[in-house]
Amino acid sequence: MRASGSEVKGIGVPTTTPALLRIPLTATQRCRSAAGSATTRDARTQPLALGQAMLLSMERRRLVTLMEVILPPGEGQAVPEGARAAPLRAFVDDLCAHAPALFLWGVRASLWLLWYAPLWTLTRFATLPSMRPDAAEAVLVRVSQSPLFALRELAALLKMVTTMAALAMPDVQRRLGVSPVEATPPDWATPSLAQPPTREP
Repeated sequence: MRASGSEVKGIGVPTTTPALLRIPLTATQRCRSAAGSATTRDARTQPLALGQAMLLSMERRRLVTLMEVILPPGEGQAVPEGARAAPLRAFVDDLCAHAPALFLWGVRASLWLLWYAPLWTLTRFATLPSMRPDAAEAVLVRVSQSPLFALRELAALLKMVTTMAALAMPDVQRRLGVSPVEATPPDWATPSLAQPPTREP
């Protein structure tokens, strides 16, 4: 069951994106800068000294999978490729290399929470990626509407990370009507400019 057609508030582009991703343009713009060191060329910051909280290789693969679940392909005219509009693994590697450690700890918590969300939302022995798209979307919406603030925020964090990756691509910005449109893709989306991934701790 796909989400019914709607418009992203403030953009006016008809979409059928998952309910978890229907966000105002102002929030979308915040997503582009919330962890700007991970998606811009000029602003590079050093991770906080909290044990170098980079995600393990397995966690990075799972994060990419969850991003594809949160924004699947074929969900609307604006982002028909879904999260795959961006090279997700390169984005995740760059995020781990440049985002503050506190941010990465939050991503890690959100990753594990959502990966096994069917266990504690439906008491069903399954992972989120193993579910049908409509069932996975229902679980995501249920988590995002949880009465517990922390759960809602953790779900919103991965939504934000997914949106950051997709909105970093100029073609997606152009289709969404975001202004200004970046002249070129970010470094992590350009193989010749991307930095090699940091070795796992």
